[in-house]
Amino acid sequence: MTKNQFLLIGLLSFFLYGHGLNHAFGHEPGLSMIIYRVEHPPKIDGRLNDVAWTSASRVELTRTPRDEKLSGGLRTYVMAVYDNANVYFAFLNEDSHTGNLQSTLSEHDRDVCNEDCVSVSLEPGNTGKGPLFYVAMNPGNTTRDVWLPSKELRERIQNHEIPPELFPIALAYTKGIDWEPKGLRTATQVNKTSWTVEIKISFEDLFLSDAPVNQTWGGNFIGHAVGWGDAWKTWSRPRGGFATNSEEFGDLIFEK
Repeated sequence: MTKNQFLLIGLLSFFLYGHGLNHAFGHEPGLSMIIYRVEHPPKIDGRLNDVAWTSASRVELTRTPRDEKLSGGLRTYVMAVYDNANVYFAFLNEDSHTGNLQSTLSEHDRDVCNEDCVSVSLEPGNTGKGPLFYVAMNPGNTTRDVWLPSKELRERIQNHEIPPELFPIALAYTKGIDWEPKGLRTATQVNKTSWTVEIKISFEDLFLSDAPVNQTWGGNFIGHAVGWGDAWKTWSRPRGGFATNSEEFGDLIFEK
């Protein structure tokens, strides 16, 4: 790791821990997901047949930007578990039109959300202000991963109010954050009436030294179905930027 990368992580840690890591922000009332700790983590192959998923909590993506009623042939469920080193997510996309899935992008970090896709947004600090981590993938398993600094810092950068010690983060942000999580693993499977996704994200890649036992994060899950009239569906309220507006995220509770 380079000196500049250490500086960037150090500054990120300052904003993550110095701006309320232990202060739980009030996200959307009543919207929470328990993430259980597992001894045997799932194999990242996209099949969802691992024992770990049988005991995992499951939430459904039911919100839409304009409160449209989703078709009965289009439903998306998300599960999550964790171990000492990683957090794991699984998406089950029930889709009777899988033959019409749009998945042409194959280059990493292209904007796969213009196609059929699912994504995870995470706010480990749980303050409603960021920083945020975002991972998305299309049915062909092309991924995009993004890190965004805190909302406060983004506003200061946009207003050109940047103190010298924040220049490295500001420079990275204006160029498009170069976050390449080395421990990220994803896999997808497309079947006749569904397509599935498995994701592994290491805590180290989220700049954490330990598993977040008994902690609460902010998070949101998002799905895009092009073949269903460009339908978007989310877990938490889809307004004000449902991938980046952490004030409206749900709570992800890491059970001991």
